[in-house]
This record gives sequence, C-alpha cells and structure tokens, in this order.
Amino acid sequence: MTALARVPGQLPAFPGAITRAGVIYASGCVDPDALRGESRDAEQQATCALRVLLTTIQQAGGDAGTVLRVQAFLSSSVGLAAWAQAFEACWPGAAPTRTTHITNLALPSLMIEVQAIAAIHEPSDGSERLTRRGRFVHRIPPVGPDQIISGDRLRGAA
Repeated sequence: MTALARVPGQLPAFPGAITRAGVIYASGCVDPDALRGESRDAEQQATCALRVLLTTIQQAGGDAGTVLRVQAFLSSSVGLAAWAQAFEACWPGAAPTRTTHITNLALPSLMIEVQAIAAIHEPSDGSERLTRRGRFVHRIPPVGPDQIISGDRLRGAA
C-alpha cells in the first residue's frame, strides 16, 4: 500500500493536503486574516484562499498547472463575481474543472473556502524523483507511455 504524505495546513489539527499515488488532495484553504476573525471582502478572501491553495499544492509537489479540480464553498451568492474573477486570474485559459457551492462555513468571518485535487508534478527528464514529506522519503518511479497505474501497482499495458 502506498503511504500517505501530509502537508501542514492552516490549523495544527488538520493537514492542508494529503498525497497518495501521485495525487494531491488539498482542502480547508481560506484567507488567513478571515480565519483569525478579521473582516475582509469577498475579493480579498478569494485571492488569498487561492494563494493558500496553490502554496499548499506546491508544498505537496504540484503547481497551478497540475490542478485537476477545484471546489469553492461560498457563504453567500454575493461572493460569486469575486470568486469567478479570482479563479480566472489564477488560471487564464486552461482552467481546471470547478464546482461552486453556497453553504454555511465554519466561522462567520469566512466567505470563501477552497479545496482541490491535483497531480504531483513529474520531472521533465523522466528520472525518478525523491520527495520528502514530513519524516518520510518517497521514491516515485517514472511512468512510461506503455504503463498504467492500477491500484498500488505499476504494470505494463498489454
């Protein structure tokens, strides 16, 4: 079984991301000032939440180009335009899929929370990559075009 790797989150009790089998699962990304209860508008919160999300994904081994799906949770529809503008500024052109939910959030000061699924960035030279996450070191083998990943095994496509 492939080990889980955890990236610290904004609160000590919760990881910002967990990686497994080349996939990054990031969640709970919010504007740090709003998390402390400070009043911020939707535009500021959307921009900061996306900055936290991308920083978390980078710490886990991905980048903006490896993000596959983004989910945003907004406290009201008032923030929709600000969220759309921040998203488009972050991914001009080739954007990941996204879903936006209107729901109650954990704190009254929070207007936007985001989560995403991303791939771990593969080295361009095809070499193996060692990654360090916490106290674990993972060896990630290169995957050729004639190989597929199935569960926890790498096998040749036949």
